[in-house]
Amino acid sequence: MLKENNILPEQIEEIILYGNKEGESLSLPYEVKQKPTTSITAKVALPFAVSVAVVYRNVSISNFLPENLGDAKVLELAKKVKFVLEPNRGSYSSHAEFKTKDGKKYTTNVDVLKGSILNPLTEADLIAKFKDCARYAKKPLSTENQDRIINSVFKSGESEGYQ
Repeated sequence: MLKENNILPEQIEEIILYGNKEGESLSLPYEVKQKPTTSITAKVALPFAVSVAVVYRNVSISNFLPENLGDAKVLELAKKVKFVLEPNRGSYSSHAEFKTKDGKKYTTNVDVLKGSILNPLTEADLIAKFKDCARYAKKPLSTENQDRIINSVFKSGESEGYQ
C-alpha cells in the first residue's frame, strides 16, 4: 500500500494498528515498544518493527542490532504508532490505517499474515531470510557454504514432496 501510493515516512501523521491480544502485547506499553532499549525488546515491539518496515520498506536483522535502536527516523515514526484492540480478530489477520499530514487516510487489511502456516514464505523469501541470518552467525558462512546449504535443503525437500 505504501509503495503503491508512494507514501514516504515523513508524510505520515499517524499509524493505527488493529489487532487481537497478541498484537496488544507487542504494542504496549508504548514507552517501551516505541523506543526499545534492547535488541530482544525491539524484536517484539510492533510500533518499532512497523516503523522499520515503513522507513526502509524492508526488515532485516541489522535493524534490531543495539547500534541501530537509536535510528532517529524509525523512532520518530514509532511515536506515531497506536494500537486498537479488536478481541475477536483472528491470530493471522491484521488491519492498519495510515493517516498522512495532508489529511488522506489509507487502509490495508491482511486476512492471513505472510509467514504464517496458512500463508508461508516463498522459497525466495526463505532464502533471503537465511542469507540475512547467516551474515550474523557467530562463525560466518561463506557464500559457497550458504549456497550449498540452500541447495541441500531445497533438493531434500523436493525429494520428499515438500515445497
